[in-house]
Order: sequence, then C-alpha cells, then structure tokens
Amino acid sequence: MTTRRTRAALTSLLLVAPVALAGCDGWLLGADPDPTPTAVFHGLWKEMDRYYAHFVVKEVDWAAAGRKFGPLAAAAGTEPELFAVLCSMLESLQDGHVNLYAFGDLGSCGYSGWYDRYPRNFEPELIKHTYLGQDAAVTGGGRLTYGPVAPGIGYIHVADFGGEGWIDDVDQVLADLAPLHALIIDVRDNGGGSSRNSDALAARITDRPRLNSYVRFRNGPAHHDFTPPAPRIVEPAGPSRFTGPVAVLTNRRCFSACEGFVLAARVLPHVNIVGDTTGGGLGNPLFRELPNGWSFRAPVWLQTDPDDRPLEGVGIFPHLPVQLEVGDVVRGRDTILDAALAELRKDPTVPSPAPD
Repeated sequence: MTTRRTRAALTSLLLVAPVALAGCDGWLLGADPDPTPTAVFHGLWKEMDRYYAHFVVKEVDWAAAGRKFGPLAAAAGTEPELFAVLCSMLESLQDGHVNLYAFGDLGSCGYSGWYDRYPRNFEPELIKHTYLGQDAAVTGGGRLTYGPVAPGIGYIHVADFGGEGWIDDVDQVLADLAPLHALIIDVRDNGGGSSRNSDALAARITDRPRLNSYVRFRNGPAHHDFTPPAPRIVEPAGPSRFTGPVAVLTNRRCFSACEGFVLAARVLPHVNIVGDTTGGGLGNPLFRELPNGWSFRAPVWLQTDPDDRPLEGVGIFPHLPVQLEVGDVVRGRDTILDAALAELRKDPTVPSPAPD
C-alpha cells in the first residue's frame, strides 16, 4: 500500500519534473487509497479474513462481526469513534497478538484478558532481596538477572526474548554459576520477543534434538486453508550447556516466544515446568497497513503441541501447578520458587539444604 510518506515524496517528484512525468502519475502512484471510515473498516475486515490464522480455534463468527461493526464504522464521525469501533471488533477475537496502531493520542489497542484476569504470581523484588541478595547480577542488556539461590542451584530470570546480540551472555551466566547441580530458569512476566532467542536459550538445556511443536501458515482464502504441519525441533547448541535437573517457572504473563521456549523445555526429561499456566498466545504476527495509514498486526500461523493440540487461548499447563498467594509475599516467600527447589532436590545429585 502507498503510505502518506511515500505519497508526499512522490508529489515532490512531480513538482520538480512535471513534464517528464506528465501523464504517468497513474502508473507511478497507482490508485490513491480511500481513507473513508467504510474503506478503512473493509480493509481491516478483509485482511483479517484472509490472513488471520486462529479463526479455526476461536468461537467468533467473522462474517457476523462484519455485519455488526460495519454500519458502526460507516457512522463514525471522527477518528476516535472509528478507532473505537475497529478496536471493539478486534478485541472480540480475544487474541493478544491482534493489535491496532493509530497516530498521536489514539495510540494502540489490543486484548489483555490473557493476563489481567489472572493472578500475577511473581514478585521480582522478592527474588532479588530474599533469595539472591548480594549475589544478584544482571547482564544481557538487563534481560538476565541471575545468581545462586542455594548451594549448587543457580537461578536465571529472563525478562524477555526481544532484541539481538545478548543471548551469548547466557554462556557467561552458566560459567559464573558453575559448578551447577541444578538450574532454575524463571520466565515469569516474559512477554516474548524473537523465537530465535527463545530457541537459542532452549538449545543450551537440550540433550538431543527433540520435537516440541508443529506450525501451519494460512495459505488461502478459507479460514481452514493452511500449509502442511511443519515440525519445530530444537537441537543442542552453544558453547555452554546444562542438562542436569532444571525447573522452568511460569505464569500467565509468559506469552508468545516465551511459550515457544516452554514448549521446547517441557519435552526434555530433565525439566519440570513449575507455576501457573502460560498466557496462550503462540501466533507469529504479520503487520499490515490500512488505507488511512493506521496499521494492525495479526497471527498468520497456528502452533500446536507435539500431540498436535492447539494451545491458542489455552496456554501450557505446568507439570507442577503452584500459586503465589499474597500471604506468601508478606512473609517473604515465593512458593513457586520454593516448590521448584523442593522438586529439584528430589534428584539425588542435588544437595539438600543445610540443617538450621
């Protein structure tokens, strides 16, 4: 699509060389986008209808949504009114990877029920002050907080999987924590980022190549048109790897690439997932532009677990479900971390705590 910036640049070209370009503006510019509310609405509805991958798992009648919200969009007299109508239609999908982006004060909108309807189950300051104390260290551009939480047991919190160039810091962290008998990887509140980073972290605790999920891409006009399932396999990689007992801590705010990491970790026989169910959003979003210059994103793949079960809107259930209650925080305990420590110590190679 032609953006406002592109149209402005091409208009300048026409002013500088009107003779050379006379009669060619239709070929050069193409049809000018129609920014009317009706055109913007239909642009969004049609693009979602064509590319969105999760209609097959969402209980939403998209045609009915078009009939409901189309007249409301046509009647919108201002940009904020149109924005509100489009946001309401998209939020009916209840998908954390579906967002609308506008300009200025309108900002963006999206569905947050995947996490804000549930307990947080994480208090990072409690970890730093009570469990890590003076041994707490930070690296990876602030993404990795780590230290020993007990003799022979290391702890790493991964804040997100965004950015580039930091994943190799995990190797230094593992070296700093050595000698290790067990490892806790905390991905609570990790909203995702790049699957390249999440796969690279999983590779450092992987013993051999293992299937962890399948992905299918939308590839046709019908909501059930998909490519054949492609297996996702994470292989051992990186100069430093740990394949002893591992616990991965999760909560509802583990989302997207974070869930990709959990999928890869949960198939490893030496790993236990401890905490709450993850957010349930594994789509790979595509960004598109609307006729008025606004943009949106929507998932274009459907990811399923190794048994080919969809996890969208469901999440990944932990091996050991544990909740963090308010009373636990008040008394200075993270019951999810404590449960992970207890689980790790069931392995005879992991030291038991010293008697009081």
